[in-house]
Amino acid sequence: MIETLYGVLDWTSIIIGILTVIPVLLTYYELTMGRRRRHQRWFQEARHETGSRAAILEVDLLPDRDTDVAVKRFATQDAELGAIPDERHFRIQRKERLSPEDMPGFVRELREQLAEIGLAGCDTVHLFYAGPAVAAATAGAELSNQFRVLVYQHQHSEYINFGPLRHT
Repeated sequence: MIETLYGVLDWTSIIIGILTVIPVLLTYYELTMGRRRRHQRWFQEARHETGSRAAILEVDLLPDRDTDVAVKRFATQDAELGAIPDERHFRIQRKERLSPEDMPGFVRELREQLAEIGLAGCDTVHLFYAGPAVAAATAGAELSNQFRVLVYQHQHSEYINFGPLRHT
């Protein structure tokens, strides 16, 4: 009787082990080979099609307004911006007024978003900015060293294209 029980438990453990190994191996393959394949595709696109991997970064630091609707409306009216998929839309928003004590947190959040943009394989950033001048200067300093940046300034509930951050 005990030998029969051990035999059943032995086969059950073998089957459960095989069923457990399959998803583990598939996950490992996706994490190693799938990520590598995506990165190679992004690098090929970035190398051969410069300026074609654009992203939208919306920096909304106005405590009394939400500029997301204005950005989306402006983006849908422009053919180039309308072609950017939603997974390449990035947003930084603050509901409270930005103070000097908040600047390190803002810079950290900005750098995190820029890292996400870089991981998405983007080489051009359409920056929609609404907020104080100090934060704009900080964002410009961080952005100018990494991407080609086109600046859109929020004025009277709409955005105006101010052109590239620096002329190249």
